[in-house]
Amino acid sequence: MNILGIRELTIDRIIEENNLDNVIYGGGGTAHNVIWNLLNTSNNLYIGGVYGDSPLSSKEIDILNENGINTEFLDKRNKAVRSVLTEIKPGLETKNHIKCLKCGKNIWSSSAKYKFNKDLLDEHKINIIVFDAYKIENNEIAKSAKEKGIINVLDWGTIGNLRYFSEEKMKQLSENPYDIIQMNRRTSAFFIKRLDLKSNKELFEFLNVAFLILTNEDKGTTIITSGEEKHINFKVEKVLDNNGAGDAILSSFITAYIKTKYNINKNFNDFIKVFINISERKILEVLKTKGARVNYPYFKYKLEDDLKDDHCSLCFS
Repeated sequence: MNILGIRELTIDRIIEENNLDNVIYGGGGTAHNVIWNLLNTSNNLYIGGVYGDSPLSSKEIDILNENGINTEFLDKRNKAVRSVLTEIKPGLETKNHIKCLKCGKNIWSSSAKYKFNKDLLDEHKINIIVFDAYKIENNEIAKSAKEKGIINVLDWGTIGNLRYFSEEKMKQLSENPYDIIQMNRRTSAFFIKRLDLKSNKELFEFLNVAFLILTNEDKGTTIITSGEEKHINFKVEKVLDNNGAGDAILSSFITAYIKTKYNINKNFNDFIKVFINISERKILEVLKTKGARVNYPYFKYKLEDDLKDDHCSLCFS
């Protein structure tokens, strides 16, 4: 299968040993994390979207290419790289910051839109696309992909502007172009309240999807499809960094979907067995690892040659 993950390329900055001068860097973002997690699954993997002109972005792209992940769908822009700062403290829950802890500037905001070559979908015979935001440019790509018979997967992790939608506009979300949607507890609770729904099953029916995956942190994951629903609890003993668990679940879902040929066989019980076997291992691995990607070569970076005198040594701004 040929699988593409689309988002703006981001760089995770991970603070080690509570030292702002001791940072490791690496790629981040759900759609791209999912693609990384699909390494060694006999699929052809692609990453798309937009990236900022930065030595860190170049390093990330080199790592992707070295590991056989195609970056042809990426569009370079003359802009700052989008980042998130992860603070790991022993015994405490991981904190993600979108403002620099040194200078206070916003390192997350971006106005970038994708310049996306839809002809590449045919050229590379893409079968599945993974998105991690419900927004205009993603929806347009997903609509075109759906017409080509491509499976669209969305991780709907943030509410964003949905809180300002009118009742009529909220109802229009049932016409979304996605086949498989994953939501965290916060997003699903918002939908249920705003739409006056009574259950997760009603949410599944409203979204009009083939699968709805609901993640609820340490309370497990619920998978709903037509006529079937399964709640799964994962045994987690030790957590170093809780980033990446949702990405591990979604990549496990895609792997199990392909492995069981679910689109052909429609055997839900067989699918669930395979999914549990894959996801339990992936979740344990990512929770015991610094960062959201297992076996990813997070790297150090010396800033001396790239920083101007007035630039922050943590976020480079």
